[in-house]
Amino acid sequence: MSKYSIYCNGDISEQKRAELLLTGQQRILDMMANDDPLNDILTELALTAERINPGIICSILLLKGNQLFHGAAPSLPQEFTKAINGIHIGSCAGSCGTAAYHNKLVIVEDIATDPLWADFKHIALEHGLASCWSIPIVDARNKVLGTFAIYHRTPATPTHEELKLIDTFSSLASLALGHERTKRKLEESEQRYKSLFKYNTDAVFTLDVNGHFLTANKAAIALSGYSRKELLNMSFTLLVVMEDLGKTLKAFRETLNGSPQNFEMCFQNKQGERIHLNITSVPIVVNENVTGVFCIAKDITDRKLYEEQVHQLAHYDALTHLPNRHLLQERLNQTLSAAKRDRHMSALLYLDLDRFKVINDSLGHDIGDELLREVAGRLLTAVSDTATVSRLGGDEFIILLPKIANQDEAVTVAKDILENMQTPFNIRSYELRITASIGLVFVPQDGATADELIKRADMAMYEAKRAGKNTCCIFAKEMEDHALQPALLENDLHHAIERGQLSLYYQPIIDLVSGEVSGMEALLRWHHPEYGFISPGIFIPLAEETGLIHSIGRWVLRKACLQSKRWQEEGFRPIRMSVNISMKQLQERDFHQHIKSILDESGLEPQFLELEVTESTIMQNEQTVIENLTQIKALGVRISIDDFGTGYSSLSYLKRFDVDTLKIDKSFIHDLPDHHYGHVITTAVISIAHSLNMNVVAEGVEKEEQWKCLESIKCDAAQGYLFSPPSSVETLQPLLETGRWNERET
Repeated sequence: MSKYSIYCNGDISEQKRAELLLTGQQRILDMMANDDPLNDILTELALTAERINPGIICSILLLKGNQLFHGAAPSLPQEFTKAINGIHIGSCAGSCGTAAYHNKLVIVEDIATDPLWADFKHIALEHGLASCWSIPIVDARNKVLGTFAIYHRTPATPTHEELKLIDTFSSLASLALGHERTKRKLEESEQRYKSLFKYNTDAVFTLDVNGHFLTANKAAIALSGYSRKELLNMSFTLLVVMEDLGKTLKAFRETLNGSPQNFEMCFQNKQGERIHLNITSVPIVVNENVTGVFCIAKDITDRKLYEEQVHQLAHYDALTHLPNRHLLQERLNQTLSAAKRDRHMSALLYLDLDRFKVINDSLGHDIGDELLREVAGRLLTAVSDTATVSRLGGDEFIILLPKIANQDEAVTVAKDILENMQTPFNIRSYELRITASIGLVFVPQDGATADELIKRADMAMYEAKRAGKNTCCIFAKEMEDHALQPALLENDLHHAIERGQLSLYYQPIIDLVSGEVSGMEALLRWHHPEYGFISPGIFIPLAEETGLIHSIGRWVLRKACLQSKRWQEEGFRPIRMSVNISMKQLQERDFHQHIKSILDESGLEPQFLELEVTESTIMQNEQTVIENLTQIKALGVRISIDDFGTGYSSLSYLKRFDVDTLKIDKSFIHDLPDHHYGHVITTAVISIAHSLNMNVVAEGVEKEEQWKCLESIKCDAAQGYLFSPPSSVETLQPLLETGRWNERET
């Protein structure tokens, strides 16, 4: 035996030690079972070890963070206990600090000479402590909870039996600490459970396996309108409205089967009020058996009402309460599918009031608005309940007849509407007479898409105008052929600038964080004296094909830069002006010189001009285009990629051109936030673009939920009809004066 070993000191036999260990373990386990205080259990543990091996002094320290704190040390001098309380663990922090730091047994035979005690030996020696063996106390995952240490008043080294004793008592200490942690968690869970019932402002209740109320907090009782006595033992299903009963019972059964549920339903309280709830239900499990259901119900009635209001605003015209363009297109798409599937005929009537502008301008907008409401009422009475009467805006209405027997039936409806309009409208003190012009198309033969059908019905309506008004014209292919005949349009387009037929409209770009107007996109419009507004989708390709795009493009750039500078001179905050540039323009060798010349003439600083090009334009990698883009960037002008997602969609490739802004095409935005893949793709594009230091603008934002979704996924800015349609300078004046978009005004 080593000269330092003192295991056999005293007269205690091996049998006696075994008995002391056994009774000590049982006493400690009994204390745990009785939920005695942790300090008492640890103290008894230390004393038991000291009884088994007289002469040793035991210490238990508990680890919190990176410090060891006093747990139990009944035989250590109190001054020493206080001195080491809060010691930081480390690679040279005495026996206990080092054992906890490295998670391994540390044996120091002589504190006076061992380097681990270099910083602490004076404390130990001062209190007559000469050696210290320390082992970490760990949990089932080998995480250090503290240390169990044995001190001697003389230098000593442990025998094999003493090492087993240390290991045994560290395991007992681990068990005690684990028991304390479990007890604390149970107490916290119980307290949270009580708090849920007592303090939760949401309704909290439990149901038995038959769906009867077992318990309910004050919020649940108040929500139901019943007294506690009435509510308890009542079946929850008695409160559920009939239309939601099926899904509620399904959720209840799924919960009883062990699957937590989250669902929305509506119930009717004792007073007859309908209340919408969002319910989270989880099974109550006792001894592995489901004995009931625990529910937390949040009152979402206000949210539901708000959603209904949002739906109303998104799908219905605010003035007439008729379906708007968005809802019309949904129903028209459904009608198209049904017509193709079932091989029946439908019809679309495009109605525009004759001379409405005269009434509106001479008698005022209030009278005009009342007249439009009256017209809407008459249109509803003139058609069947299955028809959709919608207002596109202004004095334009569209009537969708989802199923007709033949073309004559639709013509009869149109004639009835025209006859109905013959009766004067009595608005306040005025007797107003007004007529209408109607364009008629048939589904599906006159168009494969909703947009195509509306456009052709519009053409037919203008034919009715040209035919003298107050009549109906059926669409014929010749109308489209004439309207889109390139030779005729090309000749007119040559003179469009000099005749003042071209104009710029501007659509604001809104910063989604601040709500400020961060930019304007200049959009070219052609108002033809005979055909009215011609779609840019028609005349821009024609201009590119004929080479007119060069002169028209320079005119657009010059006018947009002058307008941007004029707004600055009028005192408005400088914002970026975005102008679309075609491939043809970028192929001009001196195009960047034209940009510089226009900037010099207008006085607009380069950083306030942003040129929009399509991704397919720069992906062609044409040398002239690359050189122009490089020279344009050198001027300080920003580059934006328009309609991103419709071409190659290579973000890394775009970065080669030092692109500043990425505009996500409206096709990705249209179904947000409901369409999962659109949401995922949009989020990914924004994230990658930001990592490449690109600004991201979403196009075609028409609904508030799209705006909220884009805001949540960190999109920088957006534009679309939710904020403003493309508008004239005069119309945009109020928005520029405030400098920010206010959603309450939309």
